[in-house]
Amino acid sequence: MRALDRQPMLQRPPAGSGRDAMPLAVLAQAKSSLGSGPGVLSAPPIADAGRPLDTATRGSMESGFGRDFSSIRVHDDARAHDNARSLGARAYAAGDHIVFGEGQYRPESSSGQALIAHELAHSVQQGGVQMKADGPMPAAADAELEAQADRAAAAVTAGRAAPALSRIGTPAVFRAKTDDPAPSGSAASSKGGPTPGLPANWTVVEPKPVDAGTDRLVVAVSGFELPQVKGRGAWVQEVYDLHKPDRLIFTPIFKGKGATVDTYDNVAAYKEGSEKYKTIWLNKYGFTTLKAMGTAFKTAAAANADLKAKIETKEVATILKGFAKERLTDAKCDIDHIVEKQLQGTSSPANLQLLGSSKNQASGRDTYQELVGLVNQLKGTDYGHVRELQFRFTTGISVKPDTDTKDGSQIIEEALRNKVVTGSADVANAEGDPVTMTAGGAPETMKVRKSGATPIDFNFKRIVPGMRLTSYGRTTKKGAADDIDGVLDGKLVKTTGRADEFVKLDATLQKDPAPTAAEAPADGAEEPQKPSERRMLKLRKSKQNDKIAFHYPYLSPGWIKPEIDDAGNLRGSGAIKSTIPMLGEIGINFGPDLLKAKAPIDAAKLKSPIPGLRFTGGAFALQLSPSFVPSGSVQFEIGPKGKPIILGDITAKFAGGAFLAEGTIKPGVGIPGVQEAEGKVRFHSENGWSGELKINSTSVPNTVIDVRVAMAQNGDKLDMTAEGSAKITVKDKTFDLTAQWVDGSITYRGKGRWEKPFKIVDAIEAKVYYRDGYLKVSGGGFFTFREQWKGDITLTYERYPGGSVKVEGIANVDVETKNKKGKGKLSGGIDERGKIYGKGTIAYQITPTIRPELTVELDKEDHLRITGSLTLGPYTLFEKYPKEGKGRRDLFKITTPGFSIPTPIPAVRAYVKFFAGVSYSVFFGPGVVETVKISGSFDPLEENPNIIADIGARFTCVAGFGLYGNFGAELGVDVLFGAGDVHGTITVTPGILGTAKADVEAKGHYEKGSFTVGMHPKFEMSLDATLGIGGAVTISALWGLLSYTWDFDIASFSTNLAKKTVDVGEFSTSFGGDGGSAQEIPGATDKAKMDDVDPMGVIKDIMRRREEKSAPNPNYDPNARPPGRDYIGNKI
Repeated sequence: MRALDRQPMLQRPPAGSGRDAMPLAVLAQAKSSLGSGPGVLSAPPIADAGRPLDTATRGSMESGFGRDFSSIRVHDDARAHDNARSLGARAYAAGDHIVFGEGQYRPESSSGQALIAHELAHSVQQGGVQMKADGPMPAAADAELEAQADRAAAAVTAGRAAPALSRIGTPAVFRAKTDDPAPSGSAASSKGGPTPGLPANWTVVEPKPVDAGTDRLVVAVSGFELPQVKGRGAWVQEVYDLHKPDRLIFTPIFKGKGATVDTYDNVAAYKEGSEKYKTIWLNKYGFTTLKAMGTAFKTAAAANADLKAKIETKEVATILKGFAKERLTDAKCDIDHIVEKQLQGTSSPANLQLLGSSKNQASGRDTYQELVGLVNQLKGTDYGHVRELQFRFTTGISVKPDTDTKDGSQIIEEALRNKVVTGSADVANAEGDPVTMTAGGAPETMKVRKSGATPIDFNFKRIVPGMRLTSYGRTTKKGAADDIDGVLDGKLVKTTGRADEFVKLDATLQKDPAPTAAEAPADGAEEPQKPSERRMLKLRKSKQNDKIAFHYPYLSPGWIKPEIDDAGNLRGSGAIKSTIPMLGEIGINFGPDLLKAKAPIDAAKLKSPIPGLRFTGGAFALQLSPSFVPSGSVQFEIGPKGKPIILGDITAKFAGGAFLAEGTIKPGVGIPGVQEAEGKVRFHSENGWSGELKINSTSVPNTVIDVRVAMAQNGDKLDMTAEGSAKITVKDKTFDLTAQWVDGSITYRGKGRWEKPFKIVDAIEAKVYYRDGYLKVSGGGFFTFREQWKGDITLTYERYPGGSVKVEGIANVDVETKNKKGKGKLSGGIDERGKIYGKGTIAYQITPTIRPELTVELDKEDHLRITGSLTLGPYTLFEKYPKEGKGRRDLFKITTPGFSIPTPIPAVRAYVKFFAGVSYSVFFGPGVVETVKISGSFDPLEENPNIIADIGARFTCVAGFGLYGNFGAELGVDVLFGAGDVHGTITVTPGILGTAKADVEAKGHYEKGSFTVGMHPKFEMSLDATLGIGGAVTISALWGLLSYTWDFDIASFSTNLAKKTVDVGEFSTSFGGDGGSAQEIPGATDKAKMDDVDPMGVIKDIMRRREEKSAPNPNYDPNARPPGRDYIGNKI
């Protein structure tokens, strides 16, 4: 440790603060000498009560020091951070009050414990008057006090009692500059130097001693050089040098699921637009617009030949042309920081310059990549789990020289810095008007430019606790509210300059208060300047303020909806969308020195990482600030709901920079008979889930289990695995199974040959499945039934957790009856007794030509029954008699002699003949068996075949008679006494046809030796009349040697004269068996009686109808030659 500077101190609260501040003796770590007068440090007043040490820290410290620390108060809020920063201190003690800088109060880390112990030692030293301090204390005495505090911290953090401590009687300030190493438990470790495993130019600043388990690491890096040029002027290096040794700092913000060195997705870069700083840069040189600056360059060039030559170059002329349009984009330039914002460069005028956009952007991009490269050098080391990382470039940063003499932006910047071109002195020298701002609490004053934006430095006081102001923007409208931007400010609340991270405030103009008697200034102090205006800060009502984003290193990202309370504090509620999937979205409350989860996260709100895992009870509590401390326990189960395979519990804590939950797992009810096995389970926010459970059980009958269940994170998924074996016995067969984790439970699979699972089954090649007490054996094989039937079978054997058994199978059997007449196949199943049952078909040979396919059914009692039906027909018993066309006979036939008709032509004779006759016909048949249907069933394997049979047949036969007449005339002409002849004939043929059809159905039924026969006859009778009119023309020559005849129908008609159906009725008789009696044939249901028919009346009626309906025959063409013959009668 460095020696400490101590000085008398008493500070009065500023006038108008409205608060009582306690004048306190202050002891803080520093390096200077004791004394008073010029250069004396004054510690800021402590305006709040603070909070006690947490129980665990207080207990360990009281044990080490042997003292009661109940009165000690810790200050770790935003105002405390400001106070520590104003002294350049990491922490300081003021009596019983210990004030910590930002990120210094870390009781969960070894370095944090050492710092707390060190400050408690200083608090103890202020409690006595053993060391008189009525004048400057010798430096040796300072060193002694510091050495005592070091020894006390080392002893207490090592678990030993603290040595004796001296007391001082004069209030004093002891402070540690922010680049001093943290206090340590070992004097040797405080010397600093390279750390094993890290680059030689790196020195660990925090923690001390070096703690590989820390989640916060501060490293000093020497010899760093910017990868790209940042401008040609010497001023670039000068500005970087002005920022060393303690202002060149890179603090990466890790984004992504893990948000650690090893697991980050990206490192956030702080970005702001260059237009934002244009006004500041212009005002620095006395200008208010780019156009005015461009005009000034042309005016100065008129009297400066060297400048004139430079601005006429293409590079400068292009920039000035863009200035005339008042746009940096047209000038292809940026106004940006010399020391990058990501290196904590401020927005002060001295840190701004004009630089070509391409160079500026390349420099910013490559510098970012080089800084990320520093982070990546820690990947895979002992510090890969670090979440809060900081690089300090205490020896400075080297800037690459820029040899580009034609860079127009640098020519312009150089001319301005060398005052070759100047603007208004009033504008350049104007620092702005003082504006006093308040939000309900203590007011603060800053100088604000008359127009544009005024950046607010990081070190500016926190007017609104919980928020840091970043920019003050003037509005042009008189009396309107000015615009103020701010970002959330709190321990572990990080921002990167993104648009959605800015809180928007209105600075509303207030009336001046009534004048009061001014308090006399202290001796030698200047008269305070009256503020030009007073502004009240209020939260703007805008969509932007509905959701202000921030980054929380342990669970990022987050957001709040802010509000300002009556005391001027920024508060709000929102959520953190946890990168730990299990935690989901966490409701939070935010305020000054407050970042708190709204409520514990109970089991019902936790997110399951895999299907089948359910959180069943308990809750996690999360302390988010001042440090991340998770606690609480939850219970979970894995496997089917209601029958889990695994039961477990985990307890949360913070370890090694990560959320850690560890616990035990044991078998659940889904693994019968396993009760005592226990394993370990672990969740790590970076590595995910891991765990193992070994299961051994022999307590379940016929089951032996030896399995290891493990869980491991695989990317975004949680892989559950099971390996091992189980032996399961079914009847007299033991199967060896292999364990796997499938769909949320342990599954066992195996296979093997199962001999004689049932008496009739020879063997099956089985596949075995076992899960959650359910067993399934399935496979295929062969069997023999009744020593003569062969078949194949697919068998499924199931055993349920309650012990019940179910057997199913599909059997295919080749069936043959004892008499060899029936052969077929049967498909069915098998029951738990090994009984085969099912249905199939069988072809049964009835006659050599009749072999119907019947249904065969085998029941579970080995009864085989054949059922089916056979339908035959139609079948003609006898043909029609006589054959068609041969049953007609003449009763009589008469033809008159020809009567000659004289003609005026010699050798031509005309004649006419008349003819008439009556004929009849009789026919019988055919006799046809229309259908024969046989159905029945029998048991071919039984002694009593139990035959049931039904037969049915239908017979039809037709008989009829006909009476026909014909009459007509023939008219002809012959030539040369018969040498040639032409004659035509007209014939009319009336007829009457009577028919009768017999239709007989016969049925028979046989069962148990009894045969029943029944018949049902029907008769149909019909009487029809017909009439045909036809004609013929004949030509002959050579006395008949050549002739040809044309026959044609002129008309034909028929009509039904009468029709009658006679149903005789059904009768049956039985015989055989127990005997039976015949039933008498009932009488006909109706008698057949035909009406008398008058043949001549029929003919007359037909002729009358013919006259009414006749029409020329459409097929008759008198000009057509006879088909098949030429005109002289020859066949064609």
